[in-house]
Amino acid sequence: MNFGKKTAKPQVQSLQDMNIGPQIISKRTGYSARPSSGHTADRNCSNHSSRRRIKKRVHHTGIFWTAIFNRQKHVGSFSSIGLHNVRTMPKSKRDKKVSLTKTAKKGLETKQNLIEELRKCVDIYKHLFIFSVANMRNNKLKDIRTAWKHSRFFFGKNKVMMIAIGKGPTSEYKDNLYKVSRFLRGEVGVLFTNKTKEEVQEYFSQFKEMNFARAGNKAGMAITLDEGPLEQFPHSMEPQLRQLGLPTALKKGVVTLLKDHDVCKEGDTLTPEQARILKLFGIEMAEFRVQIKCMWNSETSDFEKLAEEEEEEAMQDNDKEEEEGDGK
Repeated sequence: MNFGKKTAKPQVQSLQDMNIGPQIISKRTGYSARPSSGHTADRNCSNHSSRRRIKKRVHHTGIFWTAIFNRQKHVGSFSSIGLHNVRTMPKSKRDKKVSLTKTAKKGLETKQNLIEELRKCVDIYKHLFIFSVANMRNNKLKDIRTAWKHSRFFFGKNKVMMIAIGKGPTSEYKDNLYKVSRFLRGEVGVLFTNKTKEEVQEYFSQFKEMNFARAGNKAGMAITLDEGPLEQFPHSMEPQLRQLGLPTALKKGVVTLLKDHDVCKEGDTLTPEQARILKLFGIEMAEFRVQIKCMWNSETSDFEKLAEEEEEEAMQDNDKEEEEGDGK
């Protein structure tokens, strides 16, 4: 023993290091009490003092914790005592979550700029074409823009473009230009170019590419999967295939289709699950294509309709869908 030397007290990190001793839970109150030597603690007198003593010891050791006692257990142990930090700052009512995904709305200036750009192109270019896009893909449209750098493509709000061109004979910007506005329905765009009608039709009639169908597209053919092993998929994808509705199972570590499965029939509207299955099996069913609907000549002010009857019926269907959407 070292007499006359003061030794630093060890830092207490838990209730076990404080040598509190065994705990007894009072059946009446549920709080733990430290028993006196030789006999059990009085449940009426020692519960409050023992609990206060524990808090006092914890405070003087420099660890600011509160001892929370478990009332559900009747056997005292250190495992029934939880420590919770009491130094937690309250939540400020001024703190508000600000979403960074919000974008500024396109105001009146943007619409006016679109109208001005359209009218400038009417004065500069010889021909104006209205075209529709089936199975829109941004990357394919980007390829067309790159190939036709000498021309201008516009994809904006149809109603704003109708104002720029003119809805009627009294509001049209140039002679016979108002006839173009009735074709601004659905997924359509405006092309300004100096190329002739034959060159434009020849290019867009040949520009067709197949892509994977998406949910909502109509199936162009009936697809049936035959029974047997699907060796192109790893074993880890078997639950995903089963979740999509395929009757699959693992046989010797190989994904196997237990029976023939009809994915879709011709003319059906594809669901998200069906579109996902077709993509997993590499079946491309959607054709990206551009159809020229009409043309307007700025030199002669002549208007020519180029759309077929089937396309006009599809355009009328799009008009009805837009009217129903506006009504909702």
